[in-house]
Amino acid sequence: MKRRMLLPGELEAKAAKLTDAHGGLLFTKAEIESFAHITDELAEPAWKPEDFKSINL
Repeated sequence: MKRRMLLPGELEAKAAKLTDAHGGLLFTKAEIESFAHITDELAEPAWKPEDFKSINL
């Protein structure tokens, strides 16, 4: 099995490219759902995964 080294900042650079390509921050469904407690505290409507654009990586 061939292993590949990661360069410092490589994961962050890949995430930045994906963010740029898709026009904003990327969240998982679980992350969006976990924001519910924050919106409850602020008396704001909860974020729902179906309200967001979905992509497959």
